[in-house]
Amino acid sequence: MKYSLKKDIVFEKLSKSLFLKFIESILILLIYSLISRYLGPANLGQFTYILSLVLIIEPFGRIGMRQILIDTLAKNKKNPSIVKTTLLIELFFYTLLIFFTLPIFIKILSFKDLVIYLILSFSYLIRAGENLLNIFYVYKSPGIVGLIQVSSNIIFLILIAFSALLNFDIFYLSIIFFINFFIKELIIFFAVIKKRFLFLIKKIDKKKLKEFIFQGLLVSLSGFIGILLFKVDIIFINNYLGDYKTGLYAAPMKILTNFTVLFTVISNNLVPYLPVNIISSKNNNLIRLYRYTWLFALISSIGFYIFGSKFIMVYLGESYALSKVLIPYLTFSIFFQGIAVADNAYLNFYNFRGVIIVKSIISLLINIVFNILLIPIIGIRGAAFALTLATFFNGFGGFLIKPNLNKHYLLLLLPIHKYLKK
Repeated sequence: MKYSLKKDIVFEKLSKSLFLKFIESILILLIYSLISRYLGPANLGQFTYILSLVLIIEPFGRIGMRQILIDTLAKNKKNPSIVKTTLLIELFFYTLLIFFTLPIFIKILSFKDLVIYLILSFSYLIRAGENLLNIFYVYKSPGIVGLIQVSSNIIFLILIAFSALLNFDIFYLSIIFFINFFIKELIIFFAVIKKRFLFLIKKIDKKKLKEFIFQGLLVSLSGFIGILLFKVDIIFINNYLGDYKTGLYAAPMKILTNFTVLFTVISNNLVPYLPVNIISSKNNNLIRLYRYTWLFALISSIGFYIFGSKFIMVYLGESYALSKVLIPYLTFSIFFQGIAVADNAYLNFYNFRGVIIVKSIISLLINIVFNILLIPIIGIRGAAFALTLATFFNGFGGFLIKPNLNKHYLLLLLPIHKYLKK
């Protein structure tokens, strides 16, 4: 099945989205560089630990509505009530989550850390409005998403740079997070009005409430496991080795997070074009998902291996020189994470969410077991090795759970022409 990239409209839109996301990633790295350099490994480790607690419970607040919105709306663009329904469900569940988990964190955090936790929690609560960004993906206007993200991060960079001059600490950093997310939600709302998409948030589909909540619980469970997969090592390192080593580990791991966001852009752009019928395996849009993800993951991982050492020194500074031992592990994790994002996009779209949950649970168990075994022996390298094994299974482990998807996983591993023709 042949097609030309030069005449590929989907490729052109994807290229524009990736370019904007690349600019956004550079801005994020600049922001994180300022934060890392100013706070130092110990304070960065403390802030990362608190933020990890927020992110670990976040999926149960989101309750999978973002993925359900883009999947459901892509299949049924004539039902605009989907948008408001998913948005209200997310706001309701996230608010409940904050208040029901508060007694737990009162017991395990100091008063100052608890205040920072609450500020960050409400910062992420108001991010429910980012659900509206998926409208632009579904209605084939992904460039607007990139412009909004870039604008938001420019504002964030200015806030961080200005605050650094005033000698901010992790408390003021959490306030900056809140201010930035609030401004971003305003930008998104005005963008929705300008594109005349306001009609999408005027109705609610009461018949879909129970269905979305049930589907969302499954998605949120897999999301929780997925977040825990990348944050459980922070918790183990903090408890075994303290704030300083946590900072050394967390700083370069931000790079993996950035690549994950870029991989997600590819899947978000391509999912609305996928064939509704899974039997249509030779569809060009399905082929794109395999090829683009694989190539980008490979290029990203090789690039990081070659330039990672210099990048860490320039990006983070000499105080993070010991973080360079993580480069070989991060290289493989970047590639496997790219595969996992494409795999989850495929499995979500074709309603194989049970496979995502099972492989995520097994991946998490792999990560936990090897963290416990290796961190006391080889420190942060043990956590990085555990994450590499876990991301490998998260990318390809679905083959063992659902063997009849063997062609899908073969194409994820090696999307070459002879397999695509079968």
